[in-house]
Amino acid sequence: MAYRDDHEAALRRAEAAEREQARLADRNVELERKLDAAQQWLGTPRRRMLALFGVVVLCAGTAVGGAAIGRALGTANTTCPTCPPIPVAAKLPAVVGVIVADGPTVGHWTLTATKCVRRSDGVELTAVGSENYAVWMSSHSVEVEVPAGDFALDETKYCRGHGLNFGLSEKDGGYEGHVTLDCRWNDNKRPRQDDNRLQGRIDFTRCR
Repeated sequence: MAYRDDHEAALRRAEAAEREQARLADRNVELERKLDAAQQWLGTPRRRMLALFGVVVLCAGTAVGGAAIGRALGTANTTCPTCPPIPVAAKLPAVVGVIVADGPTVGHWTLTATKCVRRSDGVELTAVGSENYAVWMSSHSVEVEVPAGDFALDETKYCRGHGLNFGLSEKDGGYEGHVTLDCRWNDNKRPRQDDNRLQGRIDFTRCR
């Protein structure tokens, strides 16, 4: 019984495959007929010329449209009678360096210099966001400003033995220079461990 069922199922599948092949054959015949008709229509010289002319017109129209758009954009970009010149970015001040302080009078702090501002005949070196500690510098003097007061540094009291070295010059409308501190002093004959110390170096340029 099972064999008969399988045989009948196989026959049905074979018949379905034959019908599908016949349908595909008919479809191929229809496609070939349409292709022959199209070739016959384009076969005459007049129709070939019409088709070629249509392609040429389409290409020409595209080229003319593109040229018109290009001229419009070019005119928009080149007919600005009052276009302002592009400004040249000014170089910003550059400041780098650290001053460390330690002592009963000068205090305990670290100045990481990031800001340089021109003041009368010199510059003020500070850190952005902190104005409590500053180094004031001119071509002939260096002064450190702290909450407890100001210290006009010199090599006789504060920075003995060449502990003070600085230079300041003007270039291109701004100041540039450096200051190096290796200062140590004692107030009121305190024990030596209570000495005040200032050490570090700051370099700067283009201070305006």
